[in-house]
Amino acid sequence: MHLGLFIIATMYPLKINPRLQGDLGEVVFEHYCRHHGKKEFAFLHIKTSDIFKSFLPNNILPFQFENKTVRVEIPADIEDEIRKVCKPSNHNHFSPTFTPDFLSVPMGDFFKDTNGQITQIKEIPFRFFNWIEVKTNESQLTANQAELRKNSKIGLKVFRIRAEFPKVFEVFNESSE
Repeated sequence: MHLGLFIIATMYPLKINPRLQGDLGEVVFEHYCRHHGKKEFAFLHIKTSDIFKSFLPNNILPFQFENKTVRVEIPADIEDEIRKVCKPSNHNHFSPTFTPDFLSVPMGDFFKDTNGQITQIKEIPFRFFNWIEVKTNESQLTANQAELRKNSKIGLKVFRIRAEFPKVFEVFNESSE
């Protein structure tokens, strides 16, 4: 006989909280990056959590543009800062938090799009990179973010998402089993 776990309730109310609001703000920012202006004025981005997981000694990181992954060579001038900033600020590798949300670089004339394949064609000076912090509604910078903004060689830009998020999200399980 097959014994399975059955879900009695088909709906689970999910209440908005600061973490969910922040996560939604990051999703909005990523969509903004995909659809912002002409390609030469748009910018590539990578989550700091992804840098933490993937920054290898070769100084190349997988940035995102639209639905594409673009390999970007990181200048030696900012390598140490990136490695330092992309360690969990809470020192917890199992549930890490990071000071900024993203690292970005403009598309500009540093990249070439050939048949949908975007490749870096020249070195990018470090001054074109920026840390990005996404804030929703009236949320404020943390002490770590304010310190980064003041002392970063790269610089920290804040993108504020003003939105009315629902107070409660309804999540339905439509599985047949």
